[in-house]
Amino acid sequence: MSYATPSSDPLPGSNPSDAVQQLMQQHGGMLFGLGRRFCGNEDEAADLVQETMLEAFKGWPSFRGDAKATTWLYRIAARTCQRMHRKKGPGTGELPSDDILLDGCGFAWMHSSHAENPLDEAVRNESRERLEAAIFDLPVEYRMPLVLKEIVGFTSPEIADITGLNDTTIRVRVHRARLALRKAIENGLESPASTDRYEVQICKDLIEAKQEAMDRGADFDVPPGVLTDRCRAVFDSLDFAKDLCTSTTHHPLPEDISERIIAAINQGQNS
Repeated sequence: MSYATPSSDPLPGSNPSDAVQQLMQQHGGMLFGLGRRFCGNEDEAADLVQETMLEAFKGWPSFRGDAKATTWLYRIAARTCQRMHRKKGPGTGELPSDDILLDGCGFAWMHSSHAENPLDEAVRNESRERLEAAIFDLPVEYRMPLVLKEIVGFTSPEIADITGLNDTTIRVRVHRARLALRKAIENGLESPASTDRYEVQICKDLIEAKQEAMDRGADFDVPPGVLTDRCRAVFDSLDFAKDLCTSTTHHPLPEDISERIIAAINQGQNS
């Protein structure tokens, strides 16, 4: 089950304190993980969760259920992330061109999510560290859709609803962010260069079809011998980067942060 679609949300009109504590129990850990990847450290991630929950508490009486409570909560979190980011100064930017992101593909890796030997495990751990750094290095406008899609588990239309961007923009940014992550992981591993290449546009079309299948959570199977070594290398590294994202351990919200938020909510309720 995706963390983005819990079994039940609090009902509109319910007690604000109870509703927000239920949302915190359901989503606090994932929001904390989002904050770590968006802000880069646990202190700011804790601040993100607290600000999000306090704003949710203040806004709950006006929540009428026009959207799912989950979507509503993540809208608040997205706005809070952007506000925290603006305090650090300008943060917009562009990724390199697709040609650069796809340059030098020679990556070959296991398809299984389970390491086969200690060396594989060590390489996966190193790659996971590179992935975490690469996520934080993404321009903010790419980082948010990528994290909401690959780690939290929202669909592109849901992310569009959360961020206020259109579905096409979300898909384009997620696709380019994925290419940036696979490039960052590949750069840290030794792999043979491939000279077996399609024309560039054919390779790009195949990779785009692969990414659209990833968006749907579907396999993208092609007959044996259709893919060049280069395209299959890109497919493998895209799958590996996604596997690292989705295998990120989901921890509950630390108890001290939860207690701090509950105390702030109670103080607000009594004031």
